[in-house]
Amino acid sequence: MTTIIGESVFLPWHQELRVQLQEAIDGDRLPHALLLRGARGLGKGLFAEVVARGLLCQTNELKACGVCRSCVLLASGNHPDYFHIRPEEDKKQIRVEQIRDLIGRLILTSQMQGYKVAVIKPADAMNTNAQNSLLKTLEEPPAKTVLLLVSSDAAALAPTVLSRCQSLRFANPDTNVALAWLDGQGDADWPQLLQLAWGAPLLAVELDRQGAAEIGQTLADDLKALLEGRCDPVSTAESWAGDQLDLRMRWLQQQVYGVIQWQILGLAPELVHKTLQRSLQNSISALSLTESFRYLDRLQYAIGLADRAVNQALAILPILSVWADGPRFEQIVADQL
Repeated sequence: MTTIIGESVFLPWHQELRVQLQEAIDGDRLPHALLLRGARGLGKGLFAEVVARGLLCQTNELKACGVCRSCVLLASGNHPDYFHIRPEEDKKQIRVEQIRDLIGRLILTSQMQGYKVAVIKPADAMNTNAQNSLLKTLEEPPAKTVLLLVSSDAAALAPTVLSRCQSLRFANPDTNVALAWLDGQGDADWPQLLQLAWGAPLLAVELDRQGAAEIGQTLADDLKALLEGRCDPVSTAESWAGDQLDLRMRWLQQQVYGVIQWQILGLAPELVHKTLQRSLQNSISALSLTESFRYLDRLQYAIGLADRAVNQALAILPILSVWADGPRFEQIVADQL
């Protein structure tokens, strides 16, 4: 039986990948292990779920029918041939025991006489032992078994895992395509949110739920106050560390990218908040491009610490201190990695 991957349920920017995968299915070339890789917020997990539904559906329709026994079981969360592996509650890693349990289930005969499908999301959450445990299954999978590994950080996967998977790379959609889809998600300042999300539509939706459009002005006012010497870095660091730190740091990262563009092009890009454009107008020419890039590297390191068990206010204090009566990006040099 030829399985048809549904068309209407994919996000608009998934269509090319859908066609690519459908051609593989039609030609009996469906890989046993697919790595869905790309930036956060592009819908890789949704793509994996839609593919799983299409593979498990018992009909030959254009999309998963939703009414056959397999679709009903899948919708109820009781499909015997579908497995979704994720970190357990309150855990950040996928443990080796979870992968061993999955392998034990995959070697059994399909109860629905079709595909067995496993989605591992996020695949980069597998610890080293879990990845090693999966290698043999990736190399010699049971018949009619498809593994869908979803990752926004494929570099965290072992080369041996990467080499045993065929990659489907998810790229940012065209801005007009993304905005057209976002307009259907409700009323919001989607151009600003999409920019803050680095072009990833689902991340833009998440940022809207977090109130990112409103917080941008607050953060710009904070930096302006530092630049003008009206507040101290310690209190600002404590304030930022106390609420939505990851969002605040990624907003700052975007502003620094904008400052670098400003230095290179000689014109203030839209990326830089208008409040900061006015505050930096007279100082941008005095900044060293090399020091700006060094500051950006240090900022990226600080973002990586945002979910670690460290004193976050202390960790970001050097990042914010350079804006006081500045910006003085050269001061970050002494605090490099």
